[in-house]
Amino acid sequence: MAISKVEIHPHSEKYILQNHPHITEDQYTQRFPKPEMFLLAAIKDRPIAIVLHDPNHKKIKGRVWVFPNDKNQDGTLHLSTYRQMNSQEKFLKYFTDDFYKRIQISFERRKNLIVSNQRENYYLVCGENDRIPGLSIQRFRNHFIFTFFTEFWVKFLKEQNYIHIKKLLCDLHKNPCENFDEQSIQFWIQERNQNQKIKIHNVFHPEIHHGETVVTEFGIHYQIKINSFYDYGLYTDMAAIRLKILKYLDSKDHYLRRKGLNLFSYTGAFSLFFLKNGFQNFISVDLSKQYLDWLKENIQLNPNLEIDEIQSTKNNILDQESNPQFKRRHLTIQDSVENALKKLQHEKFDLIICDPPSSSSDGKSRTNSLTFYEKELSSLLSLLSEEGILVIFLNTHRINRKKFEEKIHGLIESRPFKISQSFSLHDDMATLRQFPEGDYLKGLAIERTKNT
Repeated sequence: MAISKVEIHPHSEKYILQNHPHITEDQYTQRFPKPEMFLLAAIKDRPIAIVLHDPNHKKIKGRVWVFPNDKNQDGTLHLSTYRQMNSQEKFLKYFTDDFYKRIQISFERRKNLIVSNQRENYYLVCGENDRIPGLSIQRFRNHFIFTFFTEFWVKFLKEQNYIHIKKLLCDLHKNPCENFDEQSIQFWIQERNQNQKIKIHNVFHPEIHHGETVVTEFGIHYQIKINSFYDYGLYTDMAAIRLKILKYLDSKDHYLRRKGLNLFSYTGAFSLFFLKNGFQNFISVDLSKQYLDWLKENIQLNPNLEIDEIQSTKNNILDQESNPQFKRRHLTIQDSVENALKKLQHEKFDLIICDPPSSSSDGKSRTNSLTFYEKELSSLLSLLSEEGILVIFLNTHRINRKKFEEKIHGLIESRPFKISQSFSLHDDMATLRQFPEGDYLKGLAIERTKNT
């Protein structure tokens, strides 16, 4: 066997047998040979998995590449095939071919999404959920961002690998995609460390340090800026959820779309999406001037939406004098959400979107999402119109869906409100039952209970 065999903790064995892909730090992982990139995980000398070694990660020391019961197309055990590779050269060749095969399968899973031409932004690889642990590939039109959550891929991937992946991407997008120019493709590598510090560089053109493009998602144009800020200007993992919320609203009888509120609005994707889909008025609230200015750039990119960007300090859009040149109206409020809720306490909204960061600060104190809901859910509910719907999100893998729902249910059970719908990652971000951490983005719709 071309790689080192290591003993793992019985708890790690239990998780591997359940097809969970992570081996976390314990007294056994401390004995893993640090220089090794690949490990053969064993229990009492019995091999059970091929593992990608990640010695410098604070918590996750190994990510399972081959599980005990994985099979080849001919029905033989995948693990047995790997163990037959009796030299480092043969092992690396077989692993590389296996990697390309998984990349191809992951790409093919998105074929219908790509062919639909509804979005120029999506995940082509979603890490553990696509059996390529610690790696994601995200498309923003002709820019493709490889995000590494493990140092393994930093060490393994070389220029020839990226060239091969580029060919696979070109074959995948060439025919079905409008505006796909393979000559202008840019590959970016983003490394995220434990403190969420990021490093980004261009694979084929290291002299290029920043990238900009405009992507279209469901008929709306958004400005994307790579390596200028912490994020790129559009949360792709929310794209399918935006559409799912719209379908839920469409299923409601006599649902009015007069006025909406987008809290922690970032660059305004939810605001523009719902203005395009029936709402006449929307307010976006964010503490960041930078993001609200970016939102205004996005409005300017979409003149067909005919949005009047109201400059007045008045908060009630419906009180503003209507400009006949525009069909829709939008107002930004640069403030903390807590302060904005006080300013808006006499307003009523038909839709409220609330997507707080997992941890945030207003410059005076730091809070997390659940703490925010404990303090402010009552205020959010008071702003709903009679048929209004509040959609709240929790963006962390540390709290599972059941606990989130139980917490919110406990906060509303004595009030005339109910959880009427849940939202989760799907389409290009579909999750695995065996990997609950992949279900990090959780949404709930809350509305009034009806008197019978």
